[in-house]
Amino acid sequence: MSVVTGAANPLDYLFKLSTQRKLPAPVFNQVVEDGPPHMKTFVWRCTFMQITAEGKGRSKKEAKTAAARAIKDSLNPDNLPPEAPSGNNRKRKTDKNNSSNANNNSDSSALIQDHNNTSTTQSLNKKRKKGTSFSKKHGAHGMFSPVMPPFAPVQPYVQSFGFRGKMSVDDHYVITKHKNIYPKDDELEYILKLVTQVEESLRSCSDALAEINAKEAKGCKEVSEEDKEEYRDILGVARIGDLAKGLLLSSDRSVDLVIMCKEMPTIDDLLKLSNAMTLKLKELDSPNAYKIVVSEEEAGFKVSYSPSKEGEDEVEVDDEGGEERTSYITKVTLTSSKVKSPEKETTAEEDVMNGVQTEEKEYLNNLKVETALIELRRSNWFASMASGLPSCVECIRIIKEMSRRDPSWSCLSNWLIELLVERSLFSAHQPLSPASSLLRVLEVISSGIFLNGGSGLKDPCEKEDTDVSEYLTPQQREDLTHSAQYFIRLITYRQINKVLGMEKLPPKGKHKAQNKNGSSGGGGAAAAAAAVEAPATPSASEISTA
Repeated sequence: MSVVTGAANPLDYLFKLSTQRKLPAPVFNQVVEDGPPHMKTFVWRCTFMQITAEGKGRSKKEAKTAAARAIKDSLNPDNLPPEAPSGNNRKRKTDKNNSSNANNNSDSSALIQDHNNTSTTQSLNKKRKKGTSFSKKHGAHGMFSPVMPPFAPVQPYVQSFGFRGKMSVDDHYVITKHKNIYPKDDELEYILKLVTQVEESLRSCSDALAEINAKEAKGCKEVSEEDKEEYRDILGVARIGDLAKGLLLSSDRSVDLVIMCKEMPTIDDLLKLSNAMTLKLKELDSPNAYKIVVSEEEAGFKVSYSPSKEGEDEVEVDDEGGEERTSYITKVTLTSSKVKSPEKETTAEEDVMNGVQTEEKEYLNNLKVETALIELRRSNWFASMASGLPSCVECIRIIKEMSRRDPSWSCLSNWLIELLVERSLFSAHQPLSPASSLLRVLEVISSGIFLNGGSGLKDPCEKEDTDVSEYLTPQQREDLTHSAQYFIRLITYRQINKVLGMEKLPPKGKHKAQNKNGSSGGGGAAAAAAAVEAPATPSASEISTA
């Protein structure tokens, strides 16, 4: 009887069934405890849904399991109440057809609307103004709302990790590291200002271009709002990448936006939009602080913002698009659900051979357009699966910082890190502390998931079975597994500060008071700390690479 999924034993089955169907939990009572101490026999009675059964065993657990199994075998699925609707947004889609819905590119507005509905439910920054999409008939919310709250306040840091238990010493190290790599307030302010200005300018440009297209098509000077919507080429804009997922680090100066077009974007569309953006940015209070660099190869353009602080000379960005240290960049990429495929190109060539006149258009880089669409799907997936997982976002930030600092981890892509952390923490089936979350990820890697013959990681945003780690070389897989095993040993020796690349934190409580009083600190506590660090740091040759 497959009424409950994920039930490992009869006890688990009954409790999960009572939770899913909103039924009273099963009640267990001990009936008999007989026999000598070394060979006892237990009899337990179980009552569930007005059904009573008894079970016998050599232990209490065995007797309870036997009674629960008897109840399970006597249940009739037809007599069970319907399953109550669940509010858990993290329920995985096991159906192959449902998992492939994220790859359905037939409707641009549906994809964008799903993107923004998710962003509205996940946003924690309530002070931000909710925008609207460019097209009124394609939804009324959130084309300018992020998928994730990128800059929600981190204080208090313990609550941000979603773990309410007692913090250990290793947890304080992880929390302190997260504080150090989290963007500063002024950095977030500049990034938000730039992104907001670009989004508002794009909305105005979309309205202006839609009006021009409608006037040219109708051949009149005045057009209605319905005509503008009919000839609107740009449907909306959405945030992708680290900006949408809330994974920015303190060293990040570049964020990404994607523009959803009705048709496959062309070079002419890019030039029209960039020219309109240039004129729009000149209307701002500080037009000299904004620069636009168009790149046809990248299927978009960059908008740079160079803020000038008090008492500091304004730093500008050169015409070639070089990023200065004090410059913040917004990369805008044009995309569409109607990505031009080789089959359509072949059909167009056949039309030319048959004498059919077709309008020749210079389309943008097909690979860049398709990549932007993939990033949009991944942002939607992240918002629904990883954003609400305790310690997930913070752990991803720490792993990303580690990949920039440690050569063995530099081979990991952002998407691989995000998927690795989410799957590792989700499979724990319980909230983990900050340090335990990091240790869980290291254990998954050290188990050989990336080695040849390992299970790998399946991309949930692709229809076909695609391993996200397939681009790793055998040497990179070995180095990554070896490094994870070495880091686990360091954590075991209470040297997590070396894993995080930070100095030891000053002692707290009694030890801190002793240091202030000038004591030598050679007491029992100091001796215990020295005993913990007594084992020598293990070398790479001492660790097996599985």
